[in-house]
Amino acid sequence: MIAVVGCGLWGTNILRTLSEMRVLEAICDEDSTCSSNRSQCFQVPALTFPQILENDRIQGVVLSIPAPLHAKMALLVLSSGKHVWIEKPMALNLQDAKNICALADENNLQVLVGHVIRYHGAFEKMVTLIHAQEIGEILYIDCIRNNWGRVCPWEKDALWSLGVHDISLVLSLMAQRPVKALRYVQSCVQGGDQGMLLLKFKNGVHARIFSSWCYPIKEQRCVVVGSQGSLVFDDMNPDGQELRLLRHDILKNPPFLSSQTSLILEYDYHTLPLRRQCEAFVKAISTGTPVLTPGQEALWGIEILTTAQEIMF
Repeated sequence: MIAVVGCGLWGTNILRTLSEMRVLEAICDEDSTCSSNRSQCFQVPALTFPQILENDRIQGVVLSIPAPLHAKMALLVLSSGKHVWIEKPMALNLQDAKNICALADENNLQVLVGHVIRYHGAFEKMVTLIHAQEIGEILYIDCIRNNWGRVCPWEKDALWSLGVHDISLVLSLMAQRPVKALRYVQSCVQGGDQGMLLLKFKNGVHARIFSSWCYPIKEQRCVVVGSQGSLVFDDMNPDGQELRLLRHDILKNPPFLSSQTSLILEYDYHTLPLRRQCEAFVKAISTGTPVLTPGQEALWGIEILTTAQEIMF
């Protein structure tokens, strides 16, 4: 049913999950040794990319490949009549992103973009609580994704590589596009090691996104501050303890801010986010159910990164 193109570290995680679900049909990798090893390990044929496109048994293709190849190969997959899962960022320029979405719409096909954090049980509960106004009106959002980690210069800069995940989170939480975007990128070791994106929405809410692959402490956190409380999704906490509700209030008179109480919220953490994402792709192929991270939303994210006004220091 599904083929995976790209058998690197993350591609292998996807391979393993789809194999466990018994929907893995074939694999493909430019490294013949890697392809052969994965073929034997997961007991599926290793095919060339053209063979995958021609195979009628394959209905969906996962592209876990370098970002510069995303647009070209995604368009070929969609042209062959197959659904496509594209790892982030969906494309490296706005026109390519528009072309992908247009072709998917034209052929009535689904595009899933690999923002796996959106499929985390803690974040799904966070979205539900915010839309139910559990913390009142949103005042502002902070997203932080830092690490002393894997530098991806082929993904332009840290905002394109890491910040795209948090743009997806913010768009989901706000359910609207921003009216203004500012960005600042700093180069420490090489181009674009650290970045900050400031978003303003028409209801007055501001979101701040901080991204760095040159930071000595690993942080993956989304904070939403509301008029009646705050929600903190900290992906560095142990399983089942990633989501906290802090109760507070905004007073009319000094000192204005009330004291806070903190509560760890329960959610279903037994199913891994990648498994949820794979299940969403299979369901989209089988039933046409829209995915949480469609190409159209990724297009908005790329538009934000492309058109944001540069802050100069």
